[in-house]
Amino acid sequence: MANRFRGEVTLDNGMIAVLDFNALATLEEVTGKGAFEVLEAFESGKARVTDLRAILFSVLVRHNPNVTVEDAGDLLSENQSILADVLSAASDVAEGGETKNAKPRAAKK
Repeated sequence: MANRFRGEVTLDNGMIAVLDFNALATLEEVTGKGAFEVLEAFESGKARVTDLRAILFSVLVRHNPNVTVEDAGDLLSENQSILADVLSAASDVAEGGETKNAKPRAAKK
């Protein structure tokens, strides 16, 4: 069974995003809300802008420790679909697939 919280993807800009329990915990710390509540709001199109920025920051910070919340906002300003691409890619990687906008990262040994 695939672990959907282990998907790591490399974005077109070379940054690595990972949706795992650490990212979910960071999301909760940044927003003060439950991670699944924020993700469900995103999926339903009801997420706040600050939550969108927090989601992207949370999936980037582990492998890009110098990234800021403002950097995440800048990325979203440049490409509004990046968040959907990252979440979809992380889900696809966990299920063994691949998306056109993000490439799965090789597993660490």
